[in-house]
Amino acid sequence: DSKSYEFPALDINYGLGDRTQLKWEIPYVFNRVTEVDAMGNSTTVSSQGIANSAVGLKYRFYDNEETGLSMAFYPQFEFRLPGSRLEEDGGVATRATAFILPLLLTREFDYVSFTANLGAGKSSADSKPNYFSSVGLGTRLTPHVAILGELAGMDLGRGNERRVLLNIGLRGKLSEKHALAASVGRDLIASGDGQKHFYFTLAYQLFIEHEKKEK
Repeated sequence: DSKSYEFPALDINYGLGDRTQLKWEIPYVFNRVTEVDAMGNSTTVSSQGIANSAVGLKYRFYDNEETGLSMAFYPQFEFRLPGSRLEEDGGVATRATAFILPLLLTREFDYVSFTANLGAGKSSADSKPNYFSSVGLGTRLTPHVAILGELAGMDLGRGNERRVLLNIGLRGKLSEKHALAASVGRDLIASGDGQKHFYFTLAYQLFIEHEKKEK
């Protein structure tokens, strides 16, 4: 009875040295919800616009090339961009701000990569913190194609509102500067609305390398 699309969802990253990365995410969201009243009459409500943006700073504080183990903090701040329409005005943005702090772990083996994320978030519109975690595995099928799987838990510690979902995806390297990735996912445990949701993601990546001028 509901659909939500983020198109486009711009995720801009800029590396500062070998351990630090800046992020700015800007999603344009389309929402469509069908509501049914007590008499059985259905009403469809649509909204669209720029949703809350997010800025972040990823810092890899541990990196061991011999063992392939690395760890990083990734604090992020979500906020409404000036001029974006609020939900009550037919838009999708909210007045609330949120702070998110994930801890990222990656371990590289000869043929498999393992990842684990653990974190918490706090919104100004909610008195309770939100906890989340995920584990994933990835391997290369060819020198240019990799397959990845992820098991993620969202809204943990919130009773029936929690979500546990499984994502499986492929990433293909088209060239040194271009890549495509796609994934599909589905809830394994129904969320607070009693439904299991379906997820689909298609991403295009463009890598831009700045040439260093010799002095």
